[in-house]
Amino acid sequence: SNGEAYLYPRHINDGSFDGCGIDRMKVAKMVQGGLIPDSLFLDFVEFGCIDAGRSVMVALRVWDVNGNSNSCMMNVTIQDKHAPKITCPDHLTIDCSDVFSGMDLQQYGTATAIDACGAVITELPANFVLNSCRVGYIERTFVATDGLGSSSCTQIITVENEDYFDPLTDVVKPLDYEVF
Repeated sequence: SNGEAYLYPRHINDGSFDGCGIDRMKVAKMVQGGLIPDSLFLDFVEFGCIDAGRSVMVALRVWDVNGNSNSCMMNVTIQDKHAPKITCPDHLTIDCSDVFSGMDLQQYGTATAIDACGAVITELPANFVLNSCRVGYIERTFVATDGLGSSSCTQIITVENEDYFDPLTDVVKPLDYEVF
């Protein structure tokens, strides 16, 4: 969850033994040429966000109590198991006079995402569900992606008409007028 992973010998040891007894086990990432000096073997190997999605060759070296050693190698695939967490702007209500075609919805907020290895936020095209008086709602969907996972959230912008037209009270009718 913090973008770091640690590989210890116990994670990859599959029953190493020695007649005289095992003294220690250490791991290392493979180096160019394949011959890894003892000094590069450590108590653990660290992986980070840059390694996510990659396959890395590691070596396990086991020493017996007399200082003899033997090694084995294997591929380790580093996986990002945590999808980003995304938070949408709050739902809100606006007046229909504020709605027009081609409007920029960013004024109503943007999503934020949290991910140890970084996430990219994409806003999908908004879904305008409005009647001829521009009353209804606008649905905004945001997606956060970190390359190996994604999550989404939705903001609803309710569009109301605060100045509702009532023909009984809003129409001024002329006075009766008689003509001969």
